[in-house]
This record gives sequence, structure tokens and C-alpha cells, in this order.
Amino acid sequence: MLIIIFINYLSIRNESILDEKYIEIQNTATKHLTTLQNVVTTLKIKRKDISFTPIRHRQDYFGELSLTSSVSSLDQYVSLPMSIDDNNNRQQLLPPTGVRQVGQWGNGSLEFWCPSGLAITRNNEHLIVVDSWNHRLQMLTIDGQHIRSTSGRKGRGFEELNNPRDVCINKSNQWIIVSDSGNHRLVVYDINNFQVQRLIGGQDSQINLHFPFGICCDDDDLLYVCDRGNNRIVVIRFNDGMLIRQWGRKGTQQGEFDAPDFICCRQNILAVSDFNNHRIQVFTLNGQFLFTFGKLGSGDTGEFRYPRGVAIDDEGFFMVADWVNNRLQLFTPTGELSAIVSDKNSESSNDDLALLKVEFDRPIGLTVSSQGVVYVTEWGRSHRIIIY
Repeated sequence: MLIIIFINYLSIRNESILDEKYIEIQNTATKHLTTLQNVVTTLKIKRKDISFTPIRHRQDYFGELSLTSSVSSLDQYVSLPMSIDDNNNRQQLLPPTGVRQVGQWGNGSLEFWCPSGLAITRNNEHLIVVDSWNHRLQMLTIDGQHIRSTSGRKGRGFEELNNPRDVCINKSNQWIIVSDSGNHRLVVYDINNFQVQRLIGGQDSQINLHFPFGICCDDDDLLYVCDRGNNRIVVIRFNDGMLIRQWGRKGTQQGEFDAPDFICCRQNILAVSDFNNHRIQVFTLNGQFLFTFGKLGSGDTGEFRYPRGVAIDDEGFFMVADWVNNRLQLFTPTGELSAIVSDKNSESSNDDLALLKVEFDRPIGLTVSSQGVVYVTEWGRSHRIIIY
């Protein structure tokens, strides 16, 4: 397996600055070689070291630097850092290595029918996947092996689900919380045995959820829920199921929504995919509006056609599943487009944009591990999870 990393600089058209730019590229090569060597030599999979050949580099006089290394005895996947800094202070997403596909259509173990939201357990050992149209959850190992599933019975009963959409894990890593959208409630499972412990919301609840979709949990065990049918965000205390606050109504202005879909929180930041408004809205955890990015379209200037899953990495970058455009897009912590991941990437008028080639078919759910591994669910023909 060969890892190839490209760092592109602006084309050098003025020969008088050629030597100066060449020295700059050499210095950058040295810096990134050191960084990448430190990363790849410490990567482990299943407690076994991965062996790498020494990283080689080549730079030319017109601003392209390439770093290469080969990997031996690799039977899983490798994740390199999501982003690095170059001397022009631009962030570049590294090309995904070892892209894997897990699952297929069906109702057996490791088979899915429209997989939706997914979450990584707090100890980074397991992946919980919402198998939406099979009305169940599946627990996988972090590298995609099946462990167990819930019953898969559709209905309104205590142990039943009706088109669940998203999932999160509470702070103690003991409870799984699922948005049971068709039953207008949240369902709490014990992470150890997949047994239902209690319900939040539902027909007799004062919270009055209406098709809850995206859900996340902060470090204070507060649940943030996209109440899609009511075009609002609700905050629920996990311990007792009490409504703490809410905001939003149907509209196009700041803090208004048209079918809020998925939600993600990290530190004091909350990102919401505003489905029919084709944008991402960013708030504090208290609901204070910060900024928005995105508009309707299919171009390379931060456009979406129905954004769905959203994730925030450790550096504050936003990753968005651009559903109908069949791609992922990466944005800086201030909402500037940084990279596009798609099977149609060939060229762009944006010189600062990284274009990466991975094929997607209606990407919907999205999460990023603390090691930078990206997990994406697909609602298209494949009914699978892509890991890279």
C-alpha cells in the first residue's frame, strides 16, 4: 500500500522569486516530513506496530511537494491527520488512505437498510449505527466487525422503534440515546446489553417532540435534539428528561430553521444542518447564534444540496455530508471551505481548495474519531458504511 501526500502551492509565475520560493518549499518539506514520520511510526492497529518505509519527498520549481511512503503487513485501515499547516497558513486535508466499505443491503448482521446516524463510544472501542429502516441499532467494533443488534421490531412498544434516525453516547459511556423519530421520542439503551432502560418524550410528554432527528450529548449530559417537525432545537437534561431550553422556528433568518436535520457539539460549539435552507448554522451551547455558512448549489464555493450529517474535529473543522451532491465538504473553524471529498473531483478554480477522490452515494450520517478516522453512512444503493 502506498501513501502519497500532495501539498500544493500557488503557481510561481515570476522567475525572480523562484529561488526564494524553492527554499521555502524545501523548509516546508522538512517540517512536514518530521511531522508525518512522528505520526506514522506511532500508529498501531490491534496492538501491532505498522511498519513504514522511510518517507521520501520531492519538490519541483513550480510549487508542488510530494511525500511518499509504503506500508507493509497492513490488513486494516490507516488514518493520517486530517489537516496540516503550510507556510501560506492554509489548511490541507490529507488524502484518505485505506478506504474501506462495511455492510450491504439486508436485515442480517452487518447488513443495513438505509443506515443513518452513527456514534463512537467515549472509550473509542465501538461504533453504534442506526439501521433506520430495519428499525434497530447495530454495535460494531471500531474497525467494522459486528457485535450485536437490537431486536428490529417496528412499533410503539417499549422495546420497539419506528424509523430511528440518530444516536449519541452519554458522558459516562453507559447509555445510548436514540432519536426514535416515528414515535416522536428518545429511547435510552444500556450500552452493555442493548436493553431499553427508559423513554424520553413520546405522546404523553410535555416536551412534545415531533419527528426528532439529529441528537448529541455534551460533557454536562445535556441532550441537544433537532426537533425537525417543530423546526427547533431542544435541550433536554439526560438524568431526568426535563426540558432545559429551546430555540428556533420555521424561517430563513438567523436562528430559524426549515427541517433541522443533524447536530454536533464540541466544547462550546454547536453545529446544525439546516436541511431545506441548504446551510449550516453554528451556535453556542446556550443557543446564541454565531455564524452560518453554505447556500444552495453544487459548486466549489461552499454550496450544498440538502446538507445532512455534520461533525466537528479536534481542531474545530466542520465536516458536512452534502447529501444530493454525493460528497463531503470540510470547512475551517470560521466556515471557509477547505476541501471537497467526492468521486467527481478533477479541477477547481479555487487554488486553495484540496480536492480528494472518494465515491459516495447519498452520504447521510457522519462522525470523526479522536484519531481522525472518518465514518460515513450511505442511503443510496449501497446501504453501507465508508471508513477512511
